[in-house]
Amino acid sequence: MRAFKILLVLFVTLFVAVPTGMIFLLAIIATIGSNANSQFDANSQFGGDVKVTSVSHSESILDPADQIKIQQGNVTLYFDPAMDKAQAKAVLGVLASKCLLGTSDYQYAFSLSSTPAAHQLRCLDSMSLEFCEKLQPIYQSMATIISHQCFQGETFRLVMQPSDADAAVIAENRSDVAACWFNGSQSVFFEQPFSAQDIEAILDGFRELGMVSPESDLAHLFFRHTEQSGEVQVIGKQSSLDAIDPATLHATLRYRALQSSLLLCAGRQCTFLVTDPGFNPIQSVVHTPPFQPTQFAKNGCMLYLSDDSISQATLDAIAARLPTIPDREITVDYWISQSGNQYTVLAPSSDAVLERGAVLQRSLLSTGIGINSELPDEATLTMIACDDGFQPHHSIPVRKRMGPYLARNNNRLSYAISFDEEFANRVADYFEAQGVFTERGSAHVEIFHLDQPESLPCVQLYVTETMISPASAAQTKAFGMKVAADLFPEQRSVFQLCNALGVPLNGYVWVNEG
Repeated sequence: MRAFKILLVLFVTLFVAVPTGMIFLLAIIATIGSNANSQFDANSQFGGDVKVTSVSHSESILDPADQIKIQQGNVTLYFDPAMDKAQAKAVLGVLASKCLLGTSDYQYAFSLSSTPAAHQLRCLDSMSLEFCEKLQPIYQSMATIISHQCFQGETFRLVMQPSDADAAVIAENRSDVAACWFNGSQSVFFEQPFSAQDIEAILDGFRELGMVSPESDLAHLFFRHTEQSGEVQVIGKQSSLDAIDPATLHATLRYRALQSSLLLCAGRQCTFLVTDPGFNPIQSVVHTPPFQPTQFAKNGCMLYLSDDSISQATLDAIAARLPTIPDREITVDYWISQSGNQYTVLAPSSDAVLERGAVLQRSLLSTGIGINSELPDEATLTMIACDDGFQPHHSIPVRKRMGPYLARNNNRLSYAISFDEEFANRVADYFEAQGVFTERGSAHVEIFHLDQPESLPCVQLYVTETMISPASAAQTKAFGMKVAADLFPEQRSVFQLCNALGVPLNGYVWVNEG
């Protein structure tokens, strides 16, 4: 008896700042944690370690008579002497690839033949009917790859003969695949034929998404595209999806659909679909943009999109001014459009975030102030909190602007025009030396002059209110007094904490008498 093992591999890693990594011959699904970061580590079910399920069954049939035998690695192929030997070697090369049977050390044997109706590959191992049926969708993908790689898309069948049934189980190449890219360990199916240049452009998009890359051992994707929309299919497992928090799973799929839209579908509608190994839909998200973006700017996880009504220079300035969220992988997208002097920013959010009401509105107003600072003086800006279908929930008018700023990594120093840039740079250097501006931080400090009761220089540190504790007030005050004295020696000056909107926090405003 000879052990015959079929590897069913589930291999998935993600993206989400930047998503990366993926799949098996038939398996992938990326996910993001509740804080929008991937919760899968290298030892998790879908992490870096490949999980293998093996099934043993009985000894193979004796070598077919009167056929030529060729071998590559752990795969043996018999074929009719009348067949083209180069084609047979090409079939063997696909079978022995890492993407298919080459992931196992066990020996496989097949017999290849051709008729005017179809090319046929017969598995020379005896298996139960139940196991043959489980392998059918996997072998269908194998048949599809071989059809397009070796026989120019002609009909190709992989035949399994169950040991406990008379009728053979046949896996035929998919009729909805018009082209196939394959590099020995990764494959992408296309519903329509593309030029080599177009296929390379699509692959570049998948590479940027981390779904096809040199680091990916195994990958298998399906891409559909029309002038109006696109669709990316990946293969997952229902039980694995059920184990993921529904909101987290939806956020992951929505992110993938958005990124696929931008990178593969010119910003048009795009569906990201997870199917089971039989290609039956499990779960999907359809991203339908409010408009087709023609340009975008990105800063870390912050993504700003617009149509032609907004210049690329304005988008770049907005992205440069507003800090990103450190270590966040999934993007936060803002959709900016203009009609006359009216500017509108759509900010899609999850249901849980939309329910936070006042907190959400303060956050959007803070972002809006940064955006408004880069718009023309006559502009009127409205921030709109919406769901991911872009249905409005909250509307926040923005009137305030900020002055000049300096960026130190992801940290920002805003300063009033009463201070020159040279002084602002010295202040930024000071906060770097004090450990407030760190390489991976996102601190925001503002310096300006108070209007009342007298024009005192003020240092304002933006904080999250929930992170402030009365127990640390004395320590915070001591730090603030040192900052004020160091930056404005022998002067009366103010140090204060404020919320995201720049409103000073009660009890956290201190005057340094100089």
